Amino acid sequence: MGEASERPRWTPRRVVRWAGVAAIVTALFLAVLGAYGPPRDLAPKAFWVYWTIFFFFLVCAIGLAMIDATITIMKFRREHADLRRMARESARDHGKSKTKPRDQ
Repeated sequence: MGEASERPRWTPRRVVRWAGVAAIVTALFLAVLGAYGPPRDLAPKAFWVYWTIFFFFLVCAIGLAMIDATITIMKFRREHADLRRMARESARDHGKSKTKPRDQ
């Protein structure tokens, strides 16, 4: 638990994930409230405004999920390339350090 091993509290990836969680929770709340909460005789303009706000949060949640997936894929590719590079270097170094057996 040293200070050097601690990660920063708010990384860009964490901010994107929490924003996505907030958008999903808001969209779900609006969907449930829209289905059970408002009276059926709501004015047409208020109806459209309400569901437009819901749709906005839904699109935000989907967009943030796509951004998070892209970030995750890029991180995976970078880490995979690093592992392959280290494996090649290790194999090359291992081959050089071996001594050939002498003929007797």
